[in-house]
Amino acid sequence: MITRSVQLSSLLFTTLLFFVSMLFSHLTVAQVYGSLELGLRSDSQDEDVVLRHLGFINYQSDNQHNNLSTQAVFDYIAQAPDFSDSTISQLYINQQLTNNSHIVAGRFNRFDNLGYYTLDGAQYDHDFSKSVLVTEQKSLTKVSLSTYAGKPVRTDDIHVLSGDYVAGINSHFRWALPSSDNLSHTSSNSNNTLYEPNLITMPNDISATIGYQALKIEQASQRLNLGLSAKSVQGFFTSDLTGDFRQEFNFSSSLATVDNQWSKSEFEDLIIDTRFYLPKLSFDHQDFLQLQYQYYNPELSRPTFKQRFYSTYAVGKIALAELAYHGQLTSSSHYRVAGRMSNKLRGGKGYGWQAQVLERLENDWQLEASIDHLSLDTVDISSAYAGVSLSPNALSKLKVQVAVQLEDKPLMDKNEMFGLQGSYQYMFNANLFLSFSLELLRNSMKDNDHLGRLYLVYYFDKEQS
Repeated sequence: MITRSVQLSSLLFTTLLFFVSMLFSHLTVAQVYGSLELGLRSDSQDEDVVLRHLGFINYQSDNQHNNLSTQAVFDYIAQAPDFSDSTISQLYINQQLTNNSHIVAGRFNRFDNLGYYTLDGAQYDHDFSKSVLVTEQKSLTKVSLSTYAGKPVRTDDIHVLSGDYVAGINSHFRWALPSSDNLSHTSSNSNNTLYEPNLITMPNDISATIGYQALKIEQASQRLNLGLSAKSVQGFFTSDLTGDFRQEFNFSSSLATVDNQWSKSEFEDLIIDTRFYLPKLSFDHQDFLQLQYQYYNPELSRPTFKQRFYSTYAVGKIALAELAYHGQLTSSSHYRVAGRMSNKLRGGKGYGWQAQVLERLENDWQLEASIDHLSLDTVDISSAYAGVSLSPNALSKLKVQVAVQLEDKPLMDKNEMFGLQGSYQYMFNANLFLSFSLELLRNSMKDNDHLGRLYLVYYFDKEQS
């Protein structure tokens, strides 16, 4: 039996769809797609085995008369035995007002300088890029504005932010820079993951983001969010040995008040990332040198299996400076070596290094391995990780990860952590899938941990006109 809250939510969702259909009765194309899941979940942190039912429904329609679209989403989780423990993850409508603007209202997910969270409220986005004020400025290629307000809520172990209210406004600007080479180049990704080749980036440009937030989590505060990104195809340096230095620079940070007073404000979540591409020293022009500095406070309530074995993973604020070289030996073989300096709020200062390799083989085989070490004032951490993913046949996928970590602290015995994670997916047909995953962590001096999931997933997609 479904709970009263889920019943009311389903009724509300159906009612919203009804009114949308009535308002836009001349729509010619509509699509409903989503998934229904039923499965078991065993978590050592919950100390229980529960039966869970998850649903995701997305309704989307396009008005061929004015090219405006309407989207409605309903996403929920319910747990046995009586499904009284249920959560509405998302319930919102996204209505396109004009070709340059749209509004979202209800419960939806957001990502900004505060992290990844769920908001009960509304958001309005407007793109001024096609306005006369922008098109007359040949160098200014994009101007957009976003405003939002509501109550941040926590619906699962990933969205960890909750409070009384959050409201803000974001503006984004982009300028094109002159370039003698208009060819697109490939780029890279984040700090602890090897880059993917053949990602298209813009040639030469500068973009800036300015935003303001007012929020109350435990106490009222204000934040000024800043961001700057610059890319140069030819760069500012060149030599016969290395060729042109294509460069990228990214900066983001938040100036947050203390006791809601700007006179006591301080910077949070600071990221500075600079990359120099070395076309003449690399295979297929992919290698680059990366210099990165981060000052942040990890907010993951439950990290992924791989994140648990990062030596830099910590509870509390951490400052991390890293110099890394991303290289490519062949079209399918990549590597990354890095040296770093770290300053943890809990653990002190120290130095470390990391080496990673990624190999893609035929038949969807992928091998990945890394070695990680960090020495701090009060702790010494060494980690080794290996993972393999493959498709045994056209109907199934398999992934296995193994990791070992040694943690040595002066006032306690050395902790040895061993981890094993496996996942398997099988496709019965185009709509029905079986998904299984198991994660085991064994510690010599700490509590052991496990997380297991077994789900039957049904995907549906229906289009009508």
